[in-house]
Amino acid sequence: MADGYSYVAFLDVLGYRALVQADRERGTLDFKNKLTKALSALDDINEDDVRTVAISDTIILSSSNPKGLPIVMDACVKLFISFLDMGLLLRGGIAYSQHFQSKAVTYSHALTIAYKLESEGAIWPRILVAGEAIEASVANGVGIAGTDSVTTWHDAHLVDVAAAGRWEKIFSCVKKMYKENRAGMREEVLAKYLLLENFLLSHPDRKKGARRFTSIPVKY
Repeated sequence: MADGYSYVAFLDVLGYRALVQADRERGTLDFKNKLTKALSALDDINEDDVRTVAISDTIILSSSNPKGLPIVMDACVKLFISFLDMGLLLRGGIAYSQHFQSKAVTYSHALTIAYKLESEGAIWPRILVAGEAIEASVANGVGIAGTDSVTTWHDAHLVDVAAAGRWEKIFSCVKKMYKENRAGMREEVLAKYLLLENFLLSHPDRKKGARRFTSIPVKY
């Protein structure tokens, strides 16, 4: 790997501000407790392999290991599932570029690219992977194509959170979240569920007989 280059994942907790506001209005710490439990998925991750930073609605994972892309993606999968267990959704991006981090300063081209993937490309709860990150991994002897780590959907590379026997759990969690939150659901939130549902129902590991759980309100 080129000197100063890293694989960097930028993850965003969807609905963060509204959930914090709900805690404030109720005088509770429910969301804070859910965040703490969800982030405990990072407890078993070796900091020598993946550095982690969590602040506000943002989680940043980075690895300077030339063969570290699968490790970063695996950490993203663990977080995605852990947040689902708490009724929370993540969206993100993974990039490969220059990345410098110390206790005082973070200077990162990779983080900027990963943030752009998350904020402009991901749209719905998924974790996009930049083509350059995959190419760098292959160049360093770690092929990604054809593994459970990444899939291609509508010309985009994304971490395959539903592979390796995880499909049923993820489908069940997302369905439960949708049903619990569909009353008064905003159109942009509904769109995210629809897109995630489309991905799951088109997945090769889809359980036979699985059906749509979303519905378009009558007003539409």
